Amino acid sequence: MLVPNRNYSSNAYRYGYQGSEKDDDVKGEGKSYTTHFRQLDPRIGRWLSRDPKATSFETPYSSMGNNPIIFNDILGDTLNIGKNTLSKTDIKSLVRKKNRKYLNFSSNGRVTINLTKLPKGTSKNSLLGSDEGLNLINDLVSSPKKTLYEASDIALLRTFNGTPIGKEIWRDRNGVINSSDYGLDSNGALTTRPMTGYDGQLIIGTKTSWEELDKKGTSSIKKSRASIVFHELAENYERTHKNNNYLGGFSSGSDVFSFYKKGAHESASNREKLWFGVSNTPGAVSKIINPKPSRAIRFNNYNLIKKYKNNATINQAINNFFAFKFY
Repeated sequence: MLVPNRNYSSNAYRYGYQGSEKDDDVKGEGKSYTTHFRQLDPRIGRWLSRDPKATSFETPYSSMGNNPIIFNDILGDTLNIGKNTLSKTDIKSLVRKKNRKYLNFSSNGRVTINLTKLPKGTSKNSLLGSDEGLNLINDLVSSPKKTLYEASDIALLRTFNGTPIGKEIWRDRNGVINSSDYGLDSNGALTTRPMTGYDGQLIIGTKTSWEELDKKGTSSIKKSRASIVFHELAENYERTHKNNNYLGGFSSGSDVFSFYKKGAHESASNREKLWFGVSNTPGAVSKIINPKPSRAIRFNNYNLIKKYKNNATINQAINNFFAFKFY
């Protein structure tokens, strides 16, 4: 909040905190900011409309995690990741090194992009067009749907009917669990759904590795983890944010005409071809190495899954209680 007679700003410069545009006509000087999606009142640290991707641990009107010194939210929305180093490393690996400075990671797992201070002569479109990894993250951040990415050895999800479930990643043959509330998966169903509060969720094992065929197609070579992360995130984006099914097919527009619609997997594979780290075989692997963890780790995973299911059940009971109408 501005202190009277102790502040100054030029009318020739329209921007203020975190590069957001000032909207002094609404409440007075320095009392309102406009972002891409929402209006911010910096005096109380609150948005004037709900977060389209609200989290369960804070009010949907809260801004910058109630800490504007450390965090920011340039557009008024976010992408969430697991609160561990590998999750952060995986996201950074999708972006060219010179462009990683535009990524912001908060301690509570939020990812934002700040494109307000670009080099002279560089536009947002040209930057995103030259870095498909940054463009993918921007798509995820800018969408009103909420996505969670985790590098983890357990997956905490829901069944089709909403029952909380947990699964150890080593038990999954792909070492990857890609869940959405929208487009169907490779089984032609919503086999698993994201945990409560998310529209899409992707979990990739921390110890899993993959191989692919070399350029000659004769020998298997190591496939980069970054290419797996890129493809699976792009596929989840197609399913969750575009409502595309995993598989494509012909759709009938009329009795005479039909058209082919690409599925999420094919679209993600084509998108990977535009990425600087494109693999030899986008969207395909020749071998998956998904080792079984020690007994101690499996026991710890069991307890974490049990705790998640118990807490989810309690939270659902509380929500049901407050949803009950008393007359």
